[in-house]
Amino acid sequence: TILNNNTTGTVDYYTLTKTQGTNTTLTVKLDSSTGTALSTTQVLKGTTIYAAVSPATGYTASMTVGGTAHTSGNTFTMSAAKEVKSTAAIINYTITYNLDSGIVSTPNPTTYNVTTATFSLTNPTKAGYEFLGWTGSNGTTPQKTVTITVGSTGNKTYTANWSAITSTPYKVQHWQQKLTGDKDVHDSTNYTLVDTDNLQGETDTSVTPAVKTTYTGFTAPATQTVTISGEGTTIVNYYYTRNSHTVTLNKGTGIDTVTGAGTYLYGANVTINATVKTGYTWNKWTGDEANTTQNYTFTM
Repeated sequence: TILNNNTTGTVDYYTLTKTQGTNTTLTVKLDSSTGTALSTTQVLKGTTIYAAVSPATGYTASMTVGGTAHTSGNTFTMSAAKEVKSTAAIINYTITYNLDSGIVSTPNPTTYNVTTATFSLTNPTKAGYEFLGWTGSNGTTPQKTVTITVGSTGNKTYTANWSAITSTPYKVQHWQQKLTGDKDVHDSTNYTLVDTDNLQGETDTSVTPAVKTTYTGFTAPATQTVTISGEGTTIVNYYYTRNSHTVTLNKGTGIDTVTGAGTYLYGANVTINATVKTGYTWNKWTGDEANTTQNYTFTM
């Protein structure tokens, strides 16, 4: 006899209610997984019931029996009216990126789920490099277009692949020390920019630009080795110091004193003068700067 649960007296049967949640498949059977499938029905007291739940793609599933958590695939005994209920929770997957110092104008999503609308990755840029494409969850061949379609599942990882540009610009600037400049202070106050070489090379490679050897009166600095920045901002500055020379004056016959001897920078004006002894008249300068002018100025 099937009795209403609210009826007093001996209860031989209980109501078994099956409530299947969205995005789950709920299985309820007599005795075991191979038993007769059940839906909402009346079940004899003491009957063994098998219950299992499986989720839809992109979800996890859980279940309760009589309001208490139940492990899918286990059995329980009908000792009272029970509701077997399943619920689903959507899985949020992660997306990780290795940009290798690249940047993206609009950040790419870092999570998604099975209901996320189809989207394509925004490709990164990197100064001095060409983007070859993504590898990772899409395979080992770089692809410039990677799309994650609605309904996709699983955590994903993508790596940006690059090729260095071989025509990245850089400059070599050549500076000459001013006559009044401090050779140890390398700036535009003490040096004059006389030449600029606009060159090109491969990003992030080392170069050793040559110095000029054609500047008369100047000593070239040691060469520098630099790495070409992908930003195209690499500048090598070479500072050339003025050579110094010594002026030596000797007194010839009839000369009382001479002035102007000393050390001078290349390009400097040098004035030499001589005073003549009584009884003599001025003749000339001899040597490297032969001249008949007594108070004589020349350029070093």
